Amino acid sequence: MQLLIRELRDRLGSSPRRAIAVLAAGSVLLVGCSAPAPTALRADGDAPVALATLQPGSVKTVPPTTARTAAKPPATSSAPSPTHSTAHPSPSSTAPKRVAVPKVTAAQLRALPVADTYARLRHAGIDVHAEPTGQLAHIARDTVAFRAPGGTPVAMIPHEEVGVATWLPVLAVRPGWLEVRLPSRPNGVVAWVPAPGIPTKSTSYRIVVSLHAGVMTIYRGRHVVGGWIVGHGRPGLPTPTARTFVMTRFHDPKQSFSPVIFALGAHSDAMASFEGGPGTIAIHGWPTYAGRHGGVSHGCVRVPGGALDALRNVPNGTPVDIKN
Repeated sequence: MQLLIRELRDRLGSSPRRAIAVLAAGSVLLVGCSAPAPTALRADGDAPVALATLQPGSVKTVPPTTARTAAKPPATSSAPSPTHSTAHPSPSSTAPKRVAVPKVTAAQLRALPVADTYARLRHAGIDVHAEPTGQLAHIARDTVAFRAPGGTPVAMIPHEEVGVATWLPVLAVRPGWLEVRLPSRPNGVVAWVPAPGIPTKSTSYRIVVSLHAGVMTIYRGRHVVGGWIVGHGRPGLPTPTARTFVMTRFHDPKQSFSPVIFALGAHSDAMASFEGGPGTIAIHGWPTYAGRHGGVSHGCVRVPGGALDALRNVPNGTPVDIKN
Protein backbone atom coordinates (compact mmCIF):
# COMPACT_ATOMS: atom_id res chain seq x y z
CA MET A 1 0.00 0.00 0.00
CA GLN A 2 2.83 2.40 0.83
CA LEU A 3 4.23 1.69 -2.64
CA LEU A 4 0.91 2.70 -4.18
CA ILE A 5 0.76 5.84 -2.04
CA ARG A 6 4.30 6.83 -3.08
CA GLU A 7 3.54 6.24 -6.74
CA LEU A 8 0.39 8.34 -6.55
CA ARG A 9 2.22 11.11 -4.73
CA ASP A 10 4.96 11.06 -7.36
CA ARG A 11 2.31 11.23 -10.05
CA LEU A 12 0.05 13.88 -8.47
CA GLY A 13 2.47 15.92 -6.38
CA SER A 14 3.96 15.75 -2.90
CA SER A 15 0.91 16.94 -1.00
CA PRO A 16 -0.65 14.11 1.02
CA ARG A 17 -4.09 15.48 0.11
CA ARG A 18 -3.34 14.60 -3.54
CA ALA A 19 -2.44 10.97 -2.86
CA ILE A 20 -5.47 8.77 -2.21
CA ALA A 21 -4.96 5.59 -0.17
CA VAL A 22 -7.61 3.13 -1.26
CA LEU A 23 -8.94 0.58 1.20
CA ALA A 24 -7.01 -2.47 0.06
CA ALA A 25 -5.26 -4.57 2.70
CA GLY A 26 -1.86 -2.99 3.30
CA SER A 27 0.22 -6.13 3.77
CA VAL A 28 -1.81 -8.19 1.34
CA LEU A 29 -1.52 -5.45 -1.26
CA LEU A 30 2.25 -5.48 -1.02
CA VAL A 31 2.26 -9.23 -1.44
CA GLY A 32 -0.06 -8.89 -4.40
CA CYS A 33 2.25 -6.36 -6.00
CA SER A 34 5.38 -8.44 -5.62
CA ALA A 35 4.19 -12.03 -5.93
CA PRO A 36 3.84 -13.57 -9.41
CA ALA A 37 0.27 -13.79 -10.66
CA PRO A 38 -1.23 -17.27 -11.10
CA THR A 39 -1.47 -18.54 -14.63
CA ALA A 40 -5.24 -19.13 -14.52
CA LEU A 41 -8.13 -19.52 -12.14
CA ARG A 42 -9.44 -23.01 -11.53
CA ALA A 43 -13.01 -23.98 -12.25
CA ASP A 44 -13.52 -25.33 -8.74
CA GLY A 45 -16.33 -24.98 -6.26
CA ASP A 46 -15.19 -21.49 -5.27
CA ALA A 47 -15.02 -19.98 -8.76
CA PRO A 48 -17.69 -20.05 -11.46
CA VAL A 49 -16.77 -21.72 -14.73
CA ALA A 50 -16.88 -18.36 -16.49
CA LEU A 51 -13.89 -17.25 -14.40
CA ALA A 52 -11.82 -20.32 -15.21
CA THR A 53 -10.77 -18.93 -18.60
CA LEU A 54 -9.58 -15.64 -17.13
CA GLN A 55 -5.88 -14.92 -17.52
CA PRO A 56 -4.86 -12.68 -14.60
CA GLY A 57 -2.83 -9.67 -15.67
CA SER A 58 -4.40 -9.55 -19.12
CA VAL A 59 -6.16 -6.20 -19.13
CA LYS A 60 -7.66 -5.38 -22.50
CA THR A 61 -10.66 -3.23 -23.13
CA VAL A 62 -13.50 -5.56 -24.06
CA PRO A 63 -16.86 -4.42 -25.46
CA PRO A 64 -19.43 -4.91 -22.70
CA THR A 65 -21.62 -7.29 -24.71
CA THR A 66 -18.93 -9.86 -25.49
CA ALA A 67 -18.84 -13.30 -23.88
CA ARG A 68 -15.69 -12.35 -21.95
CA THR A 69 -17.76 -10.16 -19.65
CA ALA A 70 -21.03 -12.01 -19.84
CA ALA A 71 -20.88 -14.24 -16.77
CA LYS A 72 -24.50 -13.96 -15.68
CA PRO A 73 -25.31 -13.15 -12.05
CA PRO A 74 -27.53 -15.42 -9.97
CA ALA A 75 -31.17 -15.72 -11.03
CA THR A 76 -32.20 -13.47 -8.16
CA SER A 77 -30.49 -10.51 -9.80
CA SER A 78 -32.68 -8.19 -11.78
CA ALA A 79 -32.05 -5.05 -13.73
CA PRO A 80 -32.64 -1.85 -11.79
CA SER A 81 -35.37 0.53 -12.73
CA PRO A 82 -34.64 2.81 -15.68
CA THR A 83 -32.21 5.57 -14.82
CA HIS A 84 -34.59 8.31 -13.79
CA SER A 85 -35.13 10.03 -10.48
CA THR A 86 -37.73 8.37 -8.27
CA ALA A 87 -36.69 10.04 -5.04
CA HIS A 88 -38.50 13.26 -5.87
CA PRO A 89 -42.21 13.67 -6.67
CA SER A 90 -43.35 14.65 -10.10
CA PRO A 91 -43.94 18.38 -10.46
CA SER A 92 -47.50 19.60 -10.11
CA SER A 93 -49.32 21.52 -12.80
CA THR A 94 -47.56 24.61 -11.50
CA ALA A 95 -43.93 24.24 -12.51
CA PRO A 96 -41.36 25.33 -9.91
CA LYS A 97 -40.02 28.80 -10.46
CA ARG A 98 -36.38 29.52 -11.18
CA VAL A 99 -34.54 30.49 -8.02
CA ALA A 100 -31.72 33.00 -8.33
CA VAL A 101 -28.19 32.04 -7.34
CA PRO A 102 -27.35 33.77 -4.04
CA LYS A 103 -24.40 36.09 -3.88
CA VAL A 104 -21.52 34.50 -1.97
CA THR A 105 -19.17 36.86 -0.18
CA ALA A 106 -15.40 36.54 -0.23
CA ALA A 107 -15.46 35.65 3.46
CA GLN A 108 -17.98 32.86 2.81
CA LEU A 109 -15.85 31.51 -0.03
CA ARG A 110 -12.77 31.36 2.18
CA ALA A 111 -14.70 29.46 4.84
CA LEU A 112 -16.18 26.82 2.52
CA PRO A 113 -14.77 23.28 2.78
CA VAL A 114 -13.58 21.63 -0.43
CA ALA A 115 -15.95 18.83 -1.44
CA ASP A 116 -13.33 16.18 -2.17
CA THR A 117 -12.71 12.67 -0.89
CA TYR A 118 -10.80 14.04 2.13
CA ALA A 119 -13.60 16.29 3.42
CA ARG A 120 -16.38 15.83 5.93
CA LEU A 121 -19.22 18.17 4.98
CA ARG A 122 -21.12 19.07 8.13
CA HIS A 123 -23.75 21.37 6.64
CA ALA A 124 -24.63 19.68 3.34
CA GLY A 125 -27.72 17.54 2.91
CA ILE A 126 -27.77 13.73 3.03
CA ASP A 127 -29.92 11.59 0.77
CA VAL A 128 -29.11 7.89 0.80
CA HIS A 129 -32.14 6.93 -1.29
CA ALA A 130 -32.09 9.33 -4.26
CA GLU A 131 -31.98 7.56 -7.61
CA PRO A 132 -29.72 8.90 -10.37
CA THR A 133 -31.34 10.60 -13.36
CA GLY A 134 -28.91 9.14 -15.89
CA GLN A 135 -27.20 12.52 -16.30
CA LEU A 136 -23.60 13.24 -15.27
CA ALA A 137 -22.46 16.77 -14.43
CA HIS A 138 -18.98 17.95 -15.42
CA ILE A 139 -17.70 20.41 -12.85
CA ALA A 140 -15.36 22.17 -15.28
CA ARG A 141 -14.43 24.92 -12.83
CA ASP A 142 -14.48 25.24 -9.06
CA THR A 143 -18.16 25.64 -8.19
CA VAL A 144 -20.01 26.68 -5.04
CA ALA A 145 -22.50 24.05 -3.83
CA PHE A 146 -25.65 25.00 -1.92
CA ARG A 147 -27.83 23.19 0.61
CA ALA A 148 -30.89 23.89 -1.57
CA PRO A 149 -31.63 25.96 -4.67
CA GLY A 150 -31.01 29.52 -3.55
CA GLY A 151 -30.02 28.28 -0.09
CA THR A 152 -26.92 28.37 2.08
CA PRO A 153 -23.52 27.67 0.50
CA VAL A 154 -22.06 24.49 2.01
CA ALA A 155 -18.95 23.57 0.00
CA MET A 156 -16.71 24.33 -2.94
CA ILE A 157 -16.65 21.52 -5.52
CA PRO A 158 -13.21 21.35 -7.17
CA HIS A 159 -12.89 20.94 -10.92
CA GLU A 160 -10.60 17.96 -10.29
CA GLU A 161 -10.84 15.03 -7.88
CA VAL A 162 -7.39 13.60 -7.14
CA GLY A 163 -6.00 15.09 -10.34
CA VAL A 164 -8.84 13.89 -12.62
CA ALA A 165 -11.75 15.94 -14.03
CA THR A 166 -14.77 15.97 -11.72
CA TRP A 167 -17.91 14.18 -12.94
CA LEU A 168 -20.85 13.78 -10.55
CA PRO A 169 -24.17 11.94 -10.91
CA VAL A 170 -27.21 14.19 -11.17
CA LEU A 171 -30.02 13.24 -8.79
CA ALA A 172 -32.61 15.91 -9.56
CA VAL A 173 -33.17 18.88 -11.83
CA ARG A 174 -34.91 22.17 -11.00
CA PRO A 175 -35.06 25.28 -13.20
CA GLY A 176 -31.50 26.58 -13.17
CA TRP A 177 -30.24 23.98 -10.66
CA LEU A 178 -28.85 20.44 -10.47
CA GLU A 179 -28.70 18.22 -7.40
CA VAL A 180 -25.51 16.14 -7.38
CA ARG A 181 -23.97 13.47 -5.20
CA LEU A 182 -20.61 14.39 -3.65
CA PRO A 183 -17.53 12.23 -2.91
CA SER A 184 -17.10 13.45 0.68
CA ARG A 185 -18.03 12.12 4.09
CA PRO A 186 -20.59 11.27 5.33
CA ASN A 187 -21.73 8.74 2.76
CA GLY A 188 -24.80 9.97 0.92
CA VAL A 189 -23.93 13.67 1.04
CA VAL A 190 -25.61 15.78 -1.68
CA ALA A 191 -25.78 19.44 -2.73
CA TRP A 192 -27.24 21.73 -5.39
CA VAL A 193 -25.21 23.60 -8.01
CA PRO A 194 -26.27 26.30 -10.48
CA ALA A 195 -26.93 24.59 -13.83
CA PRO A 196 -25.73 27.36 -16.19
CA GLY A 197 -22.16 26.68 -17.27
CA ILE A 198 -22.15 23.04 -16.12
CA PRO A 199 -22.02 20.60 -19.06
CA THR A 200 -23.90 17.33 -18.69
CA LYS A 201 -23.96 14.04 -20.56
CA SER A 202 -26.13 10.95 -20.38
CA THR A 203 -25.12 7.46 -19.30
CA SER A 204 -27.16 4.29 -19.02
CA TYR A 205 -24.40 2.46 -17.13
CA ARG A 206 -24.99 1.48 -13.54
CA ILE A 207 -23.06 -0.76 -11.15
CA VAL A 208 -24.79 -2.79 -8.43
CA VAL A 209 -22.88 -4.63 -5.70
CA SER A 210 -24.86 -7.14 -3.63
CA LEU A 211 -22.91 -7.85 -0.45
CA HIS A 212 -25.24 -10.67 0.62
CA ALA A 213 -24.86 -12.49 -2.70
CA GLY A 214 -21.22 -11.47 -3.15
CA VAL A 215 -21.93 -10.37 -6.72
CA MET A 216 -21.16 -7.24 -8.72
CA THR A 217 -23.33 -6.59 -11.79
CA ILE A 218 -22.82 -3.95 -14.46
CA TYR A 219 -25.93 -2.78 -16.30
CA ARG A 220 -26.27 -0.73 -19.45
CA GLY A 221 -29.89 0.33 -19.32
CA ARG A 222 -31.76 -2.94 -18.77
CA HIS A 223 -29.04 -4.99 -20.44
CA VAL A 224 -26.74 -6.99 -18.15
CA VAL A 225 -23.19 -6.35 -19.30
CA GLY A 226 -21.81 -8.93 -16.87
CA GLY A 227 -21.92 -10.30 -13.35
CA TRP A 228 -19.00 -11.50 -11.23
CA ILE A 229 -18.47 -13.18 -7.87
CA VAL A 230 -16.51 -10.63 -5.82
CA GLY A 231 -14.85 -10.12 -2.45
CA HIS A 232 -15.88 -7.44 0.04
CA GLY A 233 -15.13 -6.20 3.55
CA ARG A 234 -14.47 -8.73 6.27
CA PRO A 235 -16.27 -8.76 9.65
CA GLY A 236 -15.43 -5.63 11.59
CA LEU A 237 -14.36 -3.81 8.42
CA PRO A 238 -17.44 -4.12 6.23
CA THR A 239 -17.94 -2.59 2.83
CA PRO A 240 -20.43 0.22 3.50
CA THR A 241 -23.86 0.11 1.93
CA ALA A 242 -24.16 3.30 -0.06
CA ARG A 243 -25.43 4.96 -3.19
CA THR A 244 -22.22 6.31 -4.60
CA PHE A 245 -20.38 6.63 -7.92
CA VAL A 246 -17.09 6.09 -9.74
CA MET A 247 -15.11 9.12 -8.61
CA THR A 248 -11.89 8.49 -10.50
CA ARG A 249 -9.57 5.76 -11.73
CA PHE A 250 -5.83 5.13 -11.58
CA HIS A 251 -4.05 3.32 -14.40
CA ASP A 252 -0.84 1.54 -13.43
CA PRO A 253 0.16 -1.46 -15.62
CA LYS A 254 3.01 -2.20 -13.19
CA GLN A 255 0.47 -3.23 -10.54
CA SER A 256 -0.19 -6.73 -11.84
CA PHE A 257 -2.96 -7.42 -9.31
CA SER A 258 -4.97 -4.42 -10.58
CA PRO A 259 -3.59 -2.36 -13.49
CA VAL A 260 -6.56 -0.04 -12.98
CA ILE A 261 -8.16 0.93 -9.66
CA PHE A 262 -11.60 2.55 -9.51
CA ALA A 263 -11.97 4.86 -6.51
CA LEU A 264 -15.56 5.47 -5.42
CA GLY A 265 -17.21 8.44 -3.75
CA ALA A 266 -17.80 6.41 -0.57
CA HIS A 267 -15.82 5.81 2.60
CA SER A 268 -15.39 3.16 5.26
CA ASP A 269 -17.78 3.48 8.18
CA ALA A 270 -15.35 1.51 10.35
CA MET A 271 -12.16 3.52 9.80
CA ALA A 272 -11.70 7.28 9.69
CA SER A 273 -8.48 6.86 7.70
CA PHE A 274 -6.34 4.13 6.20
CA GLU A 275 -2.60 4.13 5.44
CA GLY A 276 -2.56 7.93 5.66
CA GLY A 277 -5.52 8.35 3.29
CA PRO A 278 -9.20 9.17 3.89
CA GLY A 279 -10.53 5.60 3.89
CA THR A 280 -11.92 5.79 0.37
CA ILE A 281 -13.63 2.65 -0.93
CA ALA A 282 -12.44 1.30 -4.29
CA ILE A 283 -13.08 -1.49 -6.77
CA HIS A 284 -9.86 -3.28 -7.68
CA GLY A 285 -8.37 -6.64 -8.59
CA TRP A 286 -7.38 -9.55 -6.39
CA PRO A 287 -4.12 -8.87 -4.49
CA THR A 288 -3.53 -12.62 -4.07
CA TYR A 289 -4.83 -15.88 -5.47
CA ALA A 290 -6.50 -16.56 -2.13
CA GLY A 291 -9.07 -14.22 -0.61
CA ARG A 292 -11.12 -13.77 -3.76
CA HIS A 293 -14.67 -14.14 -2.46
CA GLY A 294 -16.68 -13.29 0.64
CA GLY A 295 -15.53 -11.07 3.50
CA VAL A 296 -11.83 -10.77 2.71
CA SER A 297 -10.91 -7.07 2.37
CA HIS A 298 -10.60 -3.93 4.48
CA GLY A 299 -13.75 -2.64 2.78
CA CYS A 300 -12.93 -2.51 -0.92
CA VAL A 301 -14.66 -4.61 -3.55
CA ARG A 302 -12.26 -7.17 -5.09
CA VAL A 303 -13.08 -8.23 -8.64
CA PRO A 304 -11.56 -10.51 -11.33
CA GLY A 305 -9.83 -9.25 -14.44
CA GLY A 306 -12.91 -9.57 -16.63
CA ALA A 307 -14.76 -7.14 -14.37
CA LEU A 308 -11.88 -4.66 -14.58
CA ASP A 309 -12.08 -4.90 -18.38
CA ALA A 310 -15.79 -4.09 -18.35
CA LEU A 311 -15.36 -1.27 -15.83
CA ARG A 312 -12.94 0.48 -18.17
CA ASN A 313 -15.92 1.23 -20.42
CA VAL A 314 -17.99 3.06 -17.80
CA PRO A 315 -17.46 6.82 -17.44
CA ASN A 316 -16.41 8.56 -14.26
CA GLY A 317 -19.53 9.63 -12.40
CA THR A 318 -21.28 6.32 -13.12
CA PRO A 319 -23.70 5.49 -10.26
CA VAL A 320 -22.74 2.60 -7.96
CA ASP A 321 -25.30 1.02 -5.64
CA ILE A 322 -23.76 -1.04 -2.81
CA LYS A 323 -26.48 -2.87 -0.92
CA ASN A 324 -27.04 -5.84 1.34
